[in-house]
Amino acid sequence: WAAWERGRTAPPPAPSMRGLSGRSQGIVPRRHPALSAVAQADPTTAVEARERFLRVLADKDGDWRDAAVLEELEKLEAANPTPNPATTKEYLDSDWVQVSRADYNYGDNRGGTEYTLGALSFNMYEPKDMMVKVRETRQLVSPREGDERAWDISLLIECVDERYPPFRANITTFGKIKPGTDPEGRNNRLEVWFERGELKPMADTDD
Repeated sequence: WAAWERGRTAPPPAPSMRGLSGRSQGIVPRRHPALSAVAQADPTTAVEARERFLRVLADKDGDWRDAAVLEELEKLEAANPTPNPATTKEYLDSDWVQVSRADYNYGDNRGGTEYTLGALSFNMYEPKDMMVKVRETRQLVSPREGDERAWDISLLIECVDERYPPFRANITTFGKIKPGTDPEGRNNRLEVWFERGELKPMADTDD
């Protein structure tokens, strides 16, 4: 789970990642406010719930596992005014910035923001065991043909491994999404394809 912001709007639907190549299963992440509201809600109430949720999340240093954050998330979920979020099209389009901690449940890393390079890149890059810290996560969603949309995930990472010189880089995973339905036939999830990846050093990184 992660919280996202586009200016002052609510988070977008964000499907789970299942691999870099081929079609994903379109799994809905557990506990996401833009995915599972069951009734139309008052937009004013939704805005208030969103602002309250973001305040609590900031107070807890972005820790989405905190009990107070999860309590506010339940309220935000109930106040969601967006029916069938997977079919909202232009509503999804933006450069989304993650505001919760970069805690991705990889391996034994519960609660942390440091990972091996291999874990963050589907083992595409060497050295796979080099430790890096995620400094920022962004998702760029933009239109494609038909119901498809580009879904590009960019991680700003910093090497924290003493075996290697310090550097910063961007890892971008390029993919696409399209509306999907859950087992009950509701339009509240997205199907995902991952197509390719790119690792690029930041401009201030020495050759």
